[in-house]
Amino acid sequence: MTEVPVPGLIFPEGPRWRDGWWWLSDQNTDRVFSIDEQGVVEVVCEVEAPSGLGFLPDASLLVVSMRDPSLVRFDGSTVKEHADLRPFARHVNDMFVAGDGRAYVGAFDDPYDPATNRLLLVDPDGAAVVAACDLACPNGITATIDGRILLVAETFGGL
Repeated sequence: MTEVPVPGLIFPEGPRWRDGWWWLSDQNTDRVFSIDEQGVVEVVCEVEAPSGLGFLPDASLLVVSMRDPSLVRFDGSTVKEHADLRPFARHVNDMFVAGDGRAYVGAFDDPYDPATNRLLLVDPDGAAVVAACDLACPNGITATIDGRILLVAETFGGL
């Protein structure tokens, strides 16, 4: 395995592997990158403070915009809002998108106060609801291989 530097990368987040490409966001440069197996780096799109990444069934890229907070959709040419998450939290972070296109997004007002932390469920049409409350800063969201169990790491769960 060859180590490949990503020029200008400052604070990488939300890594995902898809179709031979490694995808990641950089919160501090407001860019989403893809890197192929040979190390070719592309800037895919620009989103304010991007974090979690995932893909809809039609292959559109979903990107969490942390400070906005919102979920944006990149269809290969344009970035547009997919879901307004401001009614649910001041900040959003990591995300997992299931095969059916439902996105699970970690949301918080104060990461140290579980009473303000939630897991949001965003349907493929952009409708959002609170799926779980009282989490110790939801982060690192994924599912088991069969997709039956959602796994949510809680950053401050041991405190």
